[in-house]
Amino acid sequence: LAAILERCSPREGARLMRVSWGMRSAAGDAALWRRHCLDLWPEDDFASGPPSPGRYGVRVNLLRGCTLCSTRLDRSRRDSARALVLSLGGEWDDSLTTGTTHLVCGAGYTPKAIRAHRARIPAVTPDWLTACVREAKRPCPAAF
Repeated sequence: LAAILERCSPREGARLMRVSWGMRSAAGDAALWRRHCLDLWPEDDFASGPPSPGRYGVRVNLLRGCTLCSTRLDRSRRDSARALVLSLGGEWDDSLTTGTTHLVCGAGYTPKAIRAHRARIPAVTPDWLTACVREAKRPCPAAF
């Protein structure tokens, strides 16, 4: 902004500063963030706090470094889980690999779930992903 203001006349600079301050105040508007957050995460009930840039920033990177895969989820639930993982900054792999950090299970004792248990990969339900959105943090996988 400083480089742009150096090239402007004082009148244009003042106008740009007014626009900048207007955008800054709009950026904190909870109603705008609520719509934006609900577009990405319709599961959010905002029980853990109001919509804000900080809440959005936390969520976008919530599953960064995590690679999830699934077992025994029907196509629509798997697609929904995949979209949610990607919107939270995680990665999705359709197969269980050494890089998998979490297994999303629709049923308990599947061959993939048994392999994950042996590899000490936490198995979670789709409700865990919903809890990540609602709480804006990663809950303990053992509870799911």
